[in-house]
Amino acid sequence: MFFGIHFVPDSLIRNVSVLNILVEKKAAYHFDRKDQVYQEWVTKYPDIEKATDPQKFLRGARKEKDGKVTYDMLERFSDGIMMEIALLLGIIHICLSFIRYIDRNWSGIGWILAIMGCYLYFPQFLKATSMTHYILGFDREKIAQEGLYMIYGGITLAVILAVVKEKLLGLIEITNVIQIFADIL
Repeated sequence: MFFGIHFVPDSLIRNVSVLNILVEKKAAYHFDRKDQVYQEWVTKYPDIEKATDPQKFLRGARKEKDGKVTYDMLERFSDGIMMEIALLLGIIHICLSFIRYIDRNWSGIGWILAIMGCYLYFPQFLKATSMTHYILGFDREKIAQEGLYMIYGGITLAVILAVVKEKLLGLIEITNVIQIFADIL
């Protein structure tokens, strides 16, 4: 769906869409690995197990109701990708603001590290597939572990730098984690 208008999967407009390209890459990722996501879709739509390529896998998860055809997997993958893009834009926005004022707020270095760690770790925590997996090819478990180290290290660094700059008052820096999370969202 684009601006409330539905396009069939074979539509020229959908074929040139960046979102559609990402959806197809995500479907290919799961199709090639035959992972848990693949198994869940096969359970829901048994016919797609016979799919010979990712395109047929993606388009096979469809329902017909009242003469309308809906492509369940295509829509779910699209929604997830749009959510990730929105979060990624929020992350970039907040990180740029930390970089802009790094001379006044040293703890921003730690927060940038922690934010990047969250982006890498949370797909594993949520059992979701991120663009880091199907576009960049990062190993799910390995990148999640690295992300967790970045979260702990970044928060620790943010508090240490705040204490160095603000003395005892810097200890309340840890409370900014809630504000940063809200700002990203």
